[in-house]
Amino acid sequence: MKYEIIRNKLTLIILLGALGWAEVIFLFGLLTNSANATGLGVLFLMLGSGIIYFTVWLLGLLSFSKDLRQKSGYMVFLTPVNPYTIVFAKLIVALAELLVSAMLMMGVAALDIALLGKKFGKSLGTIRMLAEAFETTADNIWAVFSSMLISGTISVVTLYAIAYLGSALAAMVTRAGSAQFWVGVVIVIGILIVYGILMGKIPMINSHAQNIVWRRLIERIPQMICSVVIAVGSAFGTGYLLDKKISF
Repeated sequence: MKYEIIRNKLTLIILLGALGWAEVIFLFGLLTNSANATGLGVLFLMLGSGIIYFTVWLLGLLSFSKDLRQKSGYMVFLTPVNPYTIVFAKLIVALAELLVSAMLMMGVAALDIALLGKKFGKSLGTIRMLAEAFETTADNIWAVFSSMLISGTISVVTLYAIAYLGSALAAMVTRAGSAQFWVGVVIVIGILIVYGILMGKIPMINSHAQNIVWRRLIERIPQMICSVVIAVGSAFGTGYLLDKKISF
């Protein structure tokens, strides 16, 4: 797990440094009453946050395939560690990096919204200011955040597990670097198509929750349970292939 955290450290430091400069521009504009600098800072913060989140997601998605294709990576699988432990450690670290990135960016956003509110004489709190901006209630804002966290976590873990399984299957077909990568891409796309068809056939349950966000989340519980089962099955399947079918 420590190896997974260290390997992408430089990339993450560079991206966080860029986001820090965007925050400096925003604060400079706020302190100097420069609307242009403030607006530019907000734009850079939004773009930077999106790029960082996508990069962290992509690095987590590609790390397993890279380990199977490169000598420096597959040395990990030659260590006296259970393959199942390695697979689940990679999943945990990839998810943790995404969650930490999301919490960091939400924290920065909450701080900046509070500063903007204080600047313009509105000390309502971040959630109430968002509710006012979107013409909704604070309860709905909390419901959206909670729903995104639950469904997003399940979706990300499932996607990672399927990608790991596809990469392991590709390693069984060929050990040629670039060919193995593209075979893996085709396999993953095929699995995702089947996964999407399966999700579409799972019936939703009826919910009488008053909040529409919670109602939609409750209705999708069978699909989320199926996704968790597929994620766990894919992870164990990947561990089995590494342990029994793939030679390093």
